[in-house]
Amino acid sequence: MREPYGYIGHFVRAVKQDAIEVWQHDGCLYAVKHHPQSRYPWRLEWARLDRPDMSDAIFTSRAELDEYVIQKGLRPQLTLGI
Repeated sequence: MREPYGYIGHFVRAVKQDAIEVWQHDGCLYAVKHHPQSRYPWRLEWARLDRPDMSDAIFTSRAELDEYVIQKGLRPQLTLGI
């Protein structure tokens, strides 16, 4: 993936920073982050690749994060059991 520039590039770099997993799906870049000392140690962050927009969701466990990703269909290979 070619690195975007401007505001979109800023959001993409912020999402990638400290990520343990990164993938692209449906016009967004998704990243899983883990901060063990945090109250909510698991975080899913995403940035739109077509406009400067970024958001996140926090979880208490990796299983909870994975279930969210599967339910929302954010990572097709997990949904298909690959």
